[in-house]
Amino acid sequence: MRDGKKQIKDVRGFVLKIMAITAVQFIFQITFTLGLYLVYPGLFTLLFQSAIIFSVFLALFLFPDERESLRNFRFLGGILISVAGVVITIFAGRNLSQSQLNLGSLVVITCAACWALLGALIKKWLQAVPPTFSLSIVYTIVTPLFLLAYLFSTDGPLIPEAPLFAWILMFLSGIIAVYLGQYLHYKCLPHLGLALTSNLSLLVPLLTGIISYFVFNEHFSLQRLFGGLLLISGAYIVIRIRYKQFPIPAASDKS
Repeated sequence: MRDGKKQIKDVRGFVLKIMAITAVQFIFQITFTLGLYLVYPGLFTLLFQSAIIFSVFLALFLFPDERESLRNFRFLGGILISVAGVVITIFAGRNLSQSQLNLGSLVVITCAACWALLGALIKKWLQAVPPTFSLSIVYTIVTPLFLLAYLFSTDGPLIPEAPLFAWILMFLSGIIAVYLGQYLHYKCLPHLGLALTSNLSLLVPLLTGIISYFVFNEHFSLQRLFGGLLLISGAYIVIRIRYKQFPIPAASDKS
């Protein structure tokens, strides 16, 4: 009888945790998409790096193993170098208008906070759960919520008109950018830690710039190249310090 009650309690706790993660995932995805409509991608990627600040504070309060890395001045120095690289990479050659720094900025910062909180909850609650299983549950619940949000927010047709190529791109972005990206995020968090995972996301602005060069013919200035070098150097320092303090055991070491 007691074992049955404990199992019910465990299932109830797991369901509540999944619902909390789903809620954060929903807000994150909505603000992420809305933010890209409100601000330019360069400003978006810069503001989104505020997620590392939220992640560092969450790591300080939630994870004792993360605190050891955060007490290392070289680890913190690597983070500061990476942030400096992000700022230089994005701001080099860009003029920001006031219209870019209002509601759009607030939406992107909210998105960054949700991303950091999502990572913290996954690492805290779902370490023993296979990433494919947890991701499947979260998206099974959150997908109908996206549909309901669309139905309540639109005055147009249920299925918007778009060329076939646009539908193909949306499908591929859902499979590659959303599902694969989320799967890898769920999978790496228990191994890399919250602070390191967030710091590695600082590579996003540089990668965005490279893709933009080929897609939009956007050219790099010397300042932007210097910022990219700082960014990669800082990320490398953080990786070295994190692995040196807490080496990740090989698969064969696990019993």
